[in-house]
Amino acid sequence: MTRVRDGIAFAYFMGILGSMAWGISFIGSKTALDYLEPMQVMAVRMTVALLAFLLIIGLKLVRVDFRGKKLRSLLLLSLAQPCLYATFEIYGIDFTTASESAILLSIVPIVVTLVYAIGFQERIRISLAAFILLSFAGVIVTVLGDIATSGKILGYLLLMMAVACASAYTVLSKEISGRFTSIEITFIMTLCGFIFFNGSSLLMGQGLEGYRIALREPELLAALVFLGVICSVFAFIAYNQLIGKVPAYKASTVSLSVLTVTGVLAGILLRAEPVTIYKIAGLVMILTGVVGASRPEELPAAQTGKE
Repeated sequence: MTRVRDGIAFAYFMGILGSMAWGISFIGSKTALDYLEPMQVMAVRMTVALLAFLLIIGLKLVRVDFRGKKLRSLLLLSLAQPCLYATFEIYGIDFTTASESAILLSIVPIVVTLVYAIGFQERIRISLAAFILLSFAGVIVTVLGDIATSGKILGYLLLMMAVACASAYTVLSKEISGRFTSIEITFIMTLCGFIFFNGSSLLMGQGLEGYRIALREPELLAALVFLGVICSVFAFIAYNQLIGKVPAYKASTVSLSVLTVTGVLAGILLRAEPVTIYKIAGLVMILTGVVGASRPEELPAAQTGKE
């Protein structure tokens, strides 16, 4: 029992570190977008991630074994994340700010909670409904401050699409965590992302220009290495491990709460993004709603991880 508790505690610790990295990733993405088009950023990022993964596999620091395992569900998960999610996220970040992106993406646990409640045909209690409404009200408040800014509305819509994809990924990841290790899940996600984004970049006529620019711009290269190695490999391994240890709603709540706070602070401190009353009020409302809606008693017993 002690070993199980220690394993869960370690999973939480690694999950929190990974979530902090994701929070800072919005800064890395904004930095990369100063030099490259969105699809170029993702193509180079996923190439760096795949190379890093192949290196640690080659050094036998981790192992993957897909013999006898059906990959269909894992490929579907990879379509949701990183392919569709990262596409919506990178374009959404391009049209908004790092802190706004972090705030809006923090409602993923709310959507996951709703999916589980509806999927298990559980009646949503009044308190749960109130917290859900509070979070969505926080989203509205967050965007009110800059809603008239050109391009922002499109950016917000794209980020909401990213929320839907991230929610689907969280649910699917929980479903397949018993059949694949966190390493195996992350490796296939990385491989699919590499194929999807490099293929998309080539089809858009961008060729290999993104790689040439990255090699001659130290700031850009550093941002892409951080995004590829830390955010696309380490952080996803950590999160996939966490989601295999604890209920999906709890994993997403911890991860997105840490990510949101880190992302907002990083945007303000590292990119001098404005601090507005709308942003502060929205952040408080969303996080309150997320934590309140994700309390264990609000979900069916089957999702608490107990048989």
